[in-house]
Order: sequence, then C-alpha cells, then structure tokens
Amino acid sequence: MSDEAEHNADTSGRMRVARRRRTGASLLVAVATISGAVGSWVYNHGYKVRAANNSAVIRSGADLSTYLTAGDYTAVTVPIRNDSPYEVTVIGLTVPNAPRLEWDSVHTVIAPNSTADLRVYTRGACEAAPHTLKSHKPVTVVVRVLTINGKMHGSLQELVKGAIQYADDRCAIPSASESNFA
Repeated sequence: MSDEAEHNADTSGRMRVARRRRTGASLLVAVATISGAVGSWVYNHGYKVRAANNSAVIRSGADLSTYLTAGDYTAVTVPIRNDSPYEVTVIGLTVPNAPRLEWDSVHTVIAPNSTADLRVYTRGACEAAPHTLKSHKPVTVVVRVLTINGKMHGSLQELVKGAIQYADDRCAIPSASESNFA
C-alpha cells in the first residue's frame, strides 16, 4: 500500500473515531437533558405535598372569642382557623401574657379551610367578666400543631379579640409598676 493510501486510510479512521465521539457526546447531552427535565417535573409535581407535610397556615378565626356558657366567666373560646391545604392537630395553646389562662388540653383536629373553637379556662381569682379594658389590643395566643405527617410545627402566634381580652386583662401577669411590694 502506498504512503498516500495509508495516509487516507489513517485520516478516514480518525474521522470515524471523531464522528463516533461527537455522536456519543451528543447522545449523552440529550439523555442528560431529558433526564433532568423529567426529574425536575417529578420533584416539582410532588412539591405541594412535601410543603404541606412540613408547614401549617394558622390564623385567628374571623369570629370573636366568646363565652362557652352565658354568664359563666371562667371559660372562653379561642377561634383558630386552618388555611393549610391539609388538616392539622392542635397539641398546645398558651396565652403568654396570662399564664393563669389554661387550655383544656383537648387535641383538636382542624380540617382545611375550617375554624375550631378551642377552650381556655381561667384559674384562680381571675375571670373573664366584661369590664373596661386597660388596652383594646388583641390577645397574643401561641398555638402548637402537628401537620398531616405527624411532625410538630413551630409555635404559631395569633392575635385574638373578643371575650378572651377580658380574661387576658384580668389574668395577666402584673407589670412591675402594678405590683405593690410595700
């Protein structure tokens, strides 16, 4: 075989190898692109479920807090609304400013887009009798919930108005200026 024929055969062989490499690289890029798009779709398709399992959207209910029994000033409701797409279970409720107000400790399931009236009772000499309020600000209530997958959500603070304002006003921890130590 002549030198020229060997050179042409060698060049032709290198071109075939280079063409195979380009084809292989193009095929890998196409497979990676398709796999990435499918993987992203699968991940994003399940996003709402994952987010709902780890979060809760809780707020005070539209209705005002009321008395459980008319004339009984020792028990009031705390309306809490669940705006999450899944149900939540209330596992705790506290009123930080008034620790003498105690939640009845009933684990309450709140369906999506629903409001539940949780119960708070006064303890000791304080009661939720109507009177002139020192402040008309809503009462801060801290709610703890379990999400649909049973995970505890962080504490959620809500501002509640209504009968609980009377209880909070009477059962609040006295400030230093209100306390008499004489």
